[in-house]
Amino acid sequence: MKDLFSELVAYVSALGLTFGSPAYAPAPPQEPQARPAAALARLGEDGRRPLSYLEAQRTIPVEPGAALRFPRGFMWGVAVSGTQVEGNDHHSSWAAWERMGRTREPKGLATASWERYEEDLALAARTGATAFRMSVEWSRVEPRPGEFDHAALARYASVVATARRLGIEPVVTLYHFAYPAWLEGGWENVAAPAAFARYVETVAAAFRGKVRYWITINEPNLEPGLGYLVGVFPPGRMSPLAFARATESILRAHVAAYDELHRADPGALVSTNVFRMVRRQGQETVTWLPAMEPGEVMMDRLAAWVDAPGARPRRTLDYVAFDYYYAFTLPEFFQLADYWRWPVHPPGIYDAARYYHDRYRLPVLVAENGMAEQRRQVRPDGWTREAFLVNHVYELQRAAAEGVPVLGYFYWSLMDNYEWGSYTPTFGLYRVDRDDPLLRRKPTQAADVYRRMARDNGIPGDLLDRYLYRRS
Repeated sequence: MKDLFSELVAYVSALGLTFGSPAYAPAPPQEPQARPAAALARLGEDGRRPLSYLEAQRTIPVEPGAALRFPRGFMWGVAVSGTQVEGNDHHSSWAAWERMGRTREPKGLATASWERYEEDLALAARTGATAFRMSVEWSRVEPRPGEFDHAALARYASVVATARRLGIEPVVTLYHFAYPAWLEGGWENVAAPAAFARYVETVAAAFRGKVRYWITINEPNLEPGLGYLVGVFPPGRMSPLAFARATESILRAHVAAYDELHRADPGALVSTNVFRMVRRQGQETVTWLPAMEPGEVMMDRLAAWVDAPGARPRRTLDYVAFDYYYAFTLPEFFQLADYWRWPVHPPGIYDAARYYHDRYRLPVLVAENGMAEQRRQVRPDGWTREAFLVNHVYELQRAAAEGVPVLGYFYWSLMDNYEWGSYTPTFGLYRVDRDDPLLRRKPTQAADVYRRMARDNGIPGDLLDRYLYRRS
């Protein structure tokens, strides 16, 4: 009983109730700025909340043929991660996880992007992308502790150079759910932050002056829960105490990476991307869930990080990156294991962008937003990817029009890939048929919609007329 009590205390601590640093005090709300009449017309009766779908259909004043545009320099991005597209990695936690029989399907070649990255970047350019989110895989760069594979580093540098040659801004993630198998226990290991810092120092030196935007650790609020509390990701732990240790370790690893990146390049822009999950009633966002959700606690700590007791808080975020996919009603919570049943709720991306900017007074970046199908079958709810794109980009443009500094929008994913144990969920702008031995990439209708929006730096009027507040 004593051990169980200790673990429950550790779990509460990890949620931030006694988490070790002073509670973060968000910036005081600013006086509301005058908004254009069109923007006001898109808000609810109290002038603050987003419209419900029914209200929007009645009142949004979109003129036929009108176009909505983002500010100049807005990044139109597509995203991938190394573990999900590269294939044939043998030294990662996910490779070991597969050897243990813990995945539904073997990964194999994935999309063979380790060899075909030039083709994939050309597809991104053809889709109109001006930015490409990629990951450098820790286990490829450091397959054994302290031993670095400089050929792998050179290959990643070639991806960055190819992107720049195509006029595409590389946004580099340093960790995307896969740690080296030699790091026993993963993030629960007390040596993990120092090991990660050593790896980041090597990557930062190799990429100095070549990468401006960095994301340190992908979805740091999901990794501890999935891997250390419910045990569905490596290392498969199911312990509140392990969850607490992994959470703290990930936070310290981010701070160490932030410092290493700025030592290598003082002009670097560094963040981490939290997975943003929200609750709704009907078509209206009502709250973040759960209360004291680890992502919010983590961002608060990183926005006012304290290196030692009594030290002055400092910011370890240069912008706020977030991933937004859905908002659920309470009954829908229990279907979230099926990606193709995630409830689509476009106003949530507006809510998230406003929330993060208002709370931290930093620019925001949508690092992931996407919609899954079940092996390309029609979704039960009738949503198409074309409609999903138009409605979410519209809601993000609404936030930008109201003064939120939005750096960019990244669609997940450029192509169908390995979704952490299975090829069943398909997110891609390009289809990859698993039965095709050549793994050819085939454009979808959504790829053309994305290309047209990126070309216009906004939503062409005919796409608004066809898709706004419609599912297909």
